[in-house]
Amino acid sequence: MKGIYVKFAGLALLGTLAALPLAGCGGGGGGSSAITSPVATIKSGFSATTLMQGKTAQLAASGLTASGSAVNISTDSFTFATSNAAAVTVSTTGLLTGVAPGTSTITITDNTIGKSVTFPVSTITFDVTPLTSQVAPSGTAQFTSNITGITNTAVTWSVSPSTGGSISSTGLYTAPVATGTYTITATSQFDNTETATATVTVGNGGAVITVN
Repeated sequence: MKGIYVKFAGLALLGTLAALPLAGCGGGGGGSSAITSPVATIKSGFSATTLMQGKTAQLAASGLTASGSAVNISTDSFTFATSNAAAVTVSTTGLLTGVAPGTSTITITDNTIGKSVTFPVSTITFDVTPLTSQVAPSGTAQFTSNITGITNTAVTWSVSPSTGGSISSTGLYTAPVATGTYTITATSQFDNTETATATVTVGNGGAVITVN
């Protein structure tokens, strides 16, 4: 009995492949017996995944039994499909490409077993404005995240190194007394593998200078 363990951009999606009886699968000399029982559950690390517009990701599949043991499926035949090629395309070899903001359902079919695994992939654009900013010591600057392609556009803000000041949940940065150059990072709360960054320079001088 085979299951399918799908890896997408570093994320693991374990889907049900309910096996159909395969006539003539057995044979003499220790051949495998017919597959008659389904894999019982679907386990997913994420309910959905994202792909930046213009970027690619290679899908890969490996087999597991219902008990979690590995199965060699390297000789199985697979078909890849997308429900919305305007948002995400997938090649015959499983290469995803983010085309434009939007969501598609990706289907991977193990033709040897005869059943499919499906999961959503959203193409997004994601950046932070301003891209660079110069702030006086102890001054402030407002940063804004811009995400399109998904409805949950919330982000978590951070500054690195940690001595480089602080930033509120709304993107209001407060500079430290010490001068230096620091990185502002916005992390998508929908998919924490997606981030966008900006640079802030804390220096002596008065006005805040921003470059979008």
